[in-house]
Amino acid sequence: MSSFKFDESHWKLIYDQFIPEEEGLREALCTLANGYFGTRGAQPEARESEIHYPGTYVAGLYNRLKTPIAGRVVENEDFVNCPNWLYTTFRVDDGPWFLPSDNSNFQLLEFRQELDMRRGVLYRFIRVKDKEGRITRVETERIVSMADPHLGVLRYAVTPENYKGKITIRTDLDGTVRNWGVPRYRQLKNRHWVPLFLSTFDDNGILLAMKTNQSKIKIVEAAKVIPFVDGKESKCKPHFWHEKKRVVGIDYTFRAKQNKTYEIHKIVSIYTSKDLLKGDVEDEAIKTARSVKTYWKALEEHEKAWEEIWKKVDLHVEGDDYSDFALRFHIFHVLQTASPHTPKFDVGFPARGLHGEAYRGHIFWDTVYVMPFYVLYFPEIAKGLIMYRYRRLPAARKYAKQYGYKGAMFPWQSGSTGREETQELHLNPLSGKWGPDYSRYQRHVSLAIAYNTWLYWRYTKDWEFMRNYGAELMLSIAQFFGSLVKFDPSDGRYHTEKVMGPDEFHEKYPGSDQPGLKDNAYTNIMIVWLMLRALELWNSLDDYTKRKLKTKLRLTEKELKLWEDITYKMKVPMNEDWIIEQFEGYFNLKEIDWDYYRKKYGNIQRMDRILKAEGKDPDEYKVTKQADVLMTFYLLPLDEVESIFKRLGYNPPVPMKEILERNYDYYIKRTSHGSTLSRVVHAYIALLIDRKEEAWELYKDSLRSDLEDIQGGTTREGIHAGLMGGTIVVAIKGFAGMDLKDRILELKPELPHVWNWMSLNVPLKDE
Repeated sequence: MSSFKFDESHWKLIYDQFIPEEEGLREALCTLANGYFGTRGAQPEARESEIHYPGTYVAGLYNRLKTPIAGRVVENEDFVNCPNWLYTTFRVDDGPWFLPSDNSNFQLLEFRQELDMRRGVLYRFIRVKDKEGRITRVETERIVSMADPHLGVLRYAVTPENYKGKITIRTDLDGTVRNWGVPRYRQLKNRHWVPLFLSTFDDNGILLAMKTNQSKIKIVEAAKVIPFVDGKESKCKPHFWHEKKRVVGIDYTFRAKQNKTYEIHKIVSIYTSKDLLKGDVEDEAIKTARSVKTYWKALEEHEKAWEEIWKKVDLHVEGDDYSDFALRFHIFHVLQTASPHTPKFDVGFPARGLHGEAYRGHIFWDTVYVMPFYVLYFPEIAKGLIMYRYRRLPAARKYAKQYGYKGAMFPWQSGSTGREETQELHLNPLSGKWGPDYSRYQRHVSLAIAYNTWLYWRYTKDWEFMRNYGAELMLSIAQFFGSLVKFDPSDGRYHTEKVMGPDEFHEKYPGSDQPGLKDNAYTNIMIVWLMLRALELWNSLDDYTKRKLKTKLRLTEKELKLWEDITYKMKVPMNEDWIIEQFEGYFNLKEIDWDYYRKKYGNIQRMDRILKAEGKDPDEYKVTKQADVLMTFYLLPLDEVESIFKRLGYNPPVPMKEILERNYDYYIKRTSHGSTLSRVVHAYIALLIDRKEEAWELYKDSLRSDLEDIQGGTTREGIHAGLMGGTIVVAIKGFAGMDLKDRILELKPELPHVWNWMSLNVPLKDE
C-alpha cells in the first residue's frame, strides 16, 4: 500500500514523509518523461542502492547481451539505463554529502514531494539536521521538457537556517550506471556502456559521451550548471572533476550566510546517434544546453506545452475525488510514454512506459488498449506508433518465413529491429527456478496491430496513409493468418494450432513438450474479423494501389478467395450452452480450489507461479491469467460479434448479450487477474451486461492498480501503461458511452453511482 495523498485540485500526487521501502514505487510513479526520454523520480542525491534506483531511458535505445545460464547461452535485448544526469547533492564545510536515506548522518525534520501533473513538475522540500545540529532547507524542482524532447532541467536550492559556513553543491553526469532495476533479471549481464570521452565547455559546462557495447549507439549528455544566490546569478567559480572516464562533475562552493539561498540550475540536453541530426551529436547537445538561460525560462516553455495538451484531454469526474485524480494521473503517464514528440522518432509504445526496466522496455500488444485514446485526441501519435510496426514489416516477413508461413508475423516482444525478443527462459521468483518461456506463440499480437491500423483509418479516413502504409500492413498480416490456418475436411472447418491466447497461464497441453494450443477462440474470431476488414479494404482501393500491392506482396486471387472462405468456415469451439471454449480442450482441464489458495497465499494473481512452486503444472487447470475469450467483446461491438458467428454458421439461440453474460459468469470465476489489463476488460464487459456495481468494483481496482501497487511490487519496475490507457478508454467508451461513427457522435452514459457527472472534450475533425 502506497502512502500517497492528492491535493484538493486533484492535480498533485503528494508524499509528506520519506519511507525508504516505498522509494522504488515512488520513483516509478513520479517519473517525468516527454515521449523521447524519461527519468525516474529518484532523489537527486541518490546513486543506485537497495533503496534508490535513478534511471533514465531514451525511447528505442536498446542493447543486446549474452549470458550463460541454466546450461545454455541466453541473449536478451535490454532497454538501457542511460547515464544519470540528475545527480546533485550538497555538504556543509567538509562534512558528508547529503543523502535522504542516510539516517546515520542526517535527521529529516520535514519531507514533502509533489508531482504536479498540470505543469509536469516534480517538486521536493526537505528540512534536514546534521550531527552538528545545523538545519538546512533543501528545495528542488525538475522537468523533462515537453517543449524540447532533448531537454531536462533541475533547480537545486540550499538554505542554511541556523548557521553560516561553507556550502558546496556538487552535480555530475554519471556513466557508471547499469541495468539493475528488476531483481529477477540480475543474474543476467547488465553493463551496457563503454566510455568514449568526457569534457567541459564554456566556463560552466560538462559533457559525457558513451556508446552501447553491442548496438553501438552513441549517447551524449551536456549540462550547463549556473549558480545563483538569492535568485541572482552568482560569479562563484566552478571546480571541475572527473572519475575513470565515466563521471564528470562540477562543484560550486559558497561562503554561506544564514537564511540566504544558494542554488544551481542544471540544464541538461540528451542526444543519441539514432536521432536524425545534420551535425555532430555533441555539438547539438552543447547547442541545446547553451540555448536555455535558466530553469525558469525552460519551465515557462514546458508549462505552455503541457497546457496545450491538457486543453485537449482533461477529463473531469465530479463526485469521486479518487477517480478524478487517478484518471488524470493515468492520462499524464500515458502521454509521457508516447507524446506529440513521438512521431518524430522510430519508437513504439513500451508496455511499462519510459519508467523502468520491466519487460526490458519491449513493445507488446498493449498498444491496443491505449490506441482509441490516441486516435481520438492525438491521431498523429497513433499514426507514429503504427509506423513503428510498418518499418519492421521486413523483419515480420522474415519471422513468418522462418516458421513456414507467408506474409508478416510480428513478434510477441519487439525492440529495436523487429525481431523476436521474447526470452526463451523465464525465472519464477517464487521457486527461484528457470523454465522455458513459450509466450512468443501469442500470434494475436499481429491481430492487435491490424486492429490498431484499422481503428486509426476508421476515425481519420487518412487514405494517403492507408494507400502507402496501412493497406500493406493489414494485407501482409492477413496473408500470415491465411497461411497459419489449416482446413480439416472431416468437419469442414479451418483451425489454428500452436498458438496461445492472451491468457499466458496456458502455453501447451498437459504432459506435452510441444508449445501452443489448438483453436484459441479469441484468435480464431479475430482472424475472421481481420479477413473481413482486409477484403473490405481491398475492395475500396484504387486499381493502381491494388496492382502495386499485388506485386509487392505477391498477393494472388487464390489468397483473396481463401480469406473469404475462412470468414465462413473458421472453427470456434463452444459447448451446447454457448460457453465459448478458450481453446480446444480447456473444458477438460481440472478445476481449482480457489478458496483454498486465497486462504493460503492471499494474493493469488500469479497462480501460475504459485502452482509451479508447488510442483504443479498450470496447463492442467482451469485457471486463467486475464481476459481471453472476453477480449473479443472488449474490442468488437456485440452486433459485430453476432454477425461473425452467423456468417460462420453458428446461430445464437438467444440474444448475444445473454451469451456474453454466460461467458462472463463462467470465466470471471476462473480468472486470477494476473495481468493488470484483466480487470479493466472485465469492468467493460460487466457494463455491457448491465452489472454496473460489479463493473465499478473491477474498475476501481484498475484505478488503484499502480498508485497502490496492488500486484505487490511490480510497479516499481515501471508503470503498466496499457492498463492506464484502458482505464481512460473505459471511462470514455464505457461510462460516458461515447462512440464516433462516421462523424456522428453517440452518447449512452452509464456513470458509476459515485460519479455525479463527468466532462470531457470531443475533438471532432474538420471536413
